[in-house]
Amino acid sequence: MDYQLEPRAGVINHQTDNARNNEILLNIVRASYSQPLNFVPISKTSGTQTTDLKVGFPTFTLGPAQTIIQKQFAFAGNSWENSSNGSFDSAPLASHDFYSSMMSPIALETANALIHMGYSRELVLNTMIAAIRVEGGGEVREFPNDPFGEPGADVCPEAGEHYGPRPVGLLNDSPYSPQRLNAASEKCEYHRFQFLMQAGMAWGLNIQVTSVPNPAYTPDAVKQAKAAGKDAPSKTISQAQFCFDPAFARDDQRRFVLTLPDRCGSTSLDKKGTTTNQQVLRVRFKSGPTLSPELTFTLKIRSPLSAFSYFGHMLRAYPTTPTRLYWPDRGLNSNDPWDLQVLAISRAPGVGCFASTYLNAEFFCVPSDAGETTKQVFSMLSQLVALSTTTGSLPSTLEVRLQ
Repeated sequence: MDYQLEPRAGVINHQTDNARNNEILLNIVRASYSQPLNFVPISKTSGTQTTDLKVGFPTFTLGPAQTIIQKQFAFAGNSWENSSNGSFDSAPLASHDFYSSMMSPIALETANALIHMGYSRELVLNTMIAAIRVEGGGEVREFPNDPFGEPGADVCPEAGEHYGPRPVGLLNDSPYSPQRLNAASEKCEYHRFQFLMQAGMAWGLNIQVTSVPNPAYTPDAVKQAKAAGKDAPSKTISQAQFCFDPAFARDDQRRFVLTLPDRCGSTSLDKKGTTTNQQVLRVRFKSGPTLSPELTFTLKIRSPLSAFSYFGHMLRAYPTTPTRLYWPDRGLNSNDPWDLQVLAISRAPGVGCFASTYLNAEFFCVPSDAGETTKQVFSMLSQLVALSTTTGSLPSTLEVRLQ
């Protein structure tokens, strides 16, 4: 039966993948109903198959002057037994360590790793940034990244034509730019968040991770560690910061980005200190020859749990959600259009679901031909959950056996 190893291992791989994707979809749907989320990972799977074939002589008849029963000679053991079973270990993640990680802000180092893995930079930033707080000019305002945080489209129309690299948009011509705000657009907090995010993308908003001296590394700390038989503190630590990267800036904005104090690699950025997850940026908006007062932007970071809530809000507003992408991060062939829809989930039963689930008597399906962006969302959420699952997060497992 050795040839059974490869197909059965493939089946286990496919089934665990389907279970994970369905769980992510189910939790997005739960978040859309404001229900508690539940995570039940499969920590171990195994499968066995046995077969047993026994063959004896056939039944035959001997001797004259005997009854039929006396003449019959039967040989036992003609049988063929075949059985297979599978088992998996699973337990709900409901420990202190797991929820402590899931409720903590997403580390900038993690977001930087996701960007370097090839995920859309705009998608990663929209997933992790919960709100932008703006201070300056005698005002303090906070704009949440929430599609439900404003009136409808009749009051807050879409302004996507002002963003994006193709065609070149004019950010300051947007009705949500600081220079063109009026009484109606003041209420459109989500679209104002979108304007600020798209302005950041035009200026190459990115994450920089560098090694800096560890303030905990001192001669006294080294001596104390040696005396206690422990490892000394490391000489350097990683520092992650938001910054404006001229390499990712729009062509017509690159010269302006080079003047920003918080551009990637600048000396002033390096002097901000050794704290990790730096979130504050300084910008002046320009309208003609006029510069606005220096504005300080504080980017508030989501936790993995609130990321599920964010995509749940998208599902509630689907298909009229104003959430979409504007910025392709890679070169595309002329026949390969960039998928701008963030989340594609259908409620119509059909065939070919990348992930599917039922909740509250409703069916939900992510079509197999859903765009690249939707599948990136599932991949990111899966990795965020995995990074939050430490050894201490796993309780004693419960065994379920299927035969």
